[in-house]
Amino acid sequence: ENFPGDVIHSSSYKSGKSYSGKNVLVVGSGNSGMEIAYDLATHGANTSIVIRSPIHVMTKELIRLGMTLAHHLPLNLVDKLLVMA
Repeated sequence: ENFPGDVIHSSSYKSGKSYSGKNVLVVGSGNSGMEIAYDLATHGANTSIVIRSPIHVMTKELIRLGMTLAHHLPLNLVDKLLVMA
């Protein structure tokens, strides 16, 4: 009620163009939240993300490694190795 800025749901989000140079907070780190945060940052917004539980951010290379290891090792072991990496 007292927040002077815009509040929109991800379903209403179109583009980060109008947020260039602005401070933006994305709430949530699901697929939509991460894609929106990336788009905002790409368009020059000062983007922050808030989440309620820990997440693991992985590179494409780690994902590929995990897919390869999953063919040879138990998945719980692959998960532990990738988290350590």
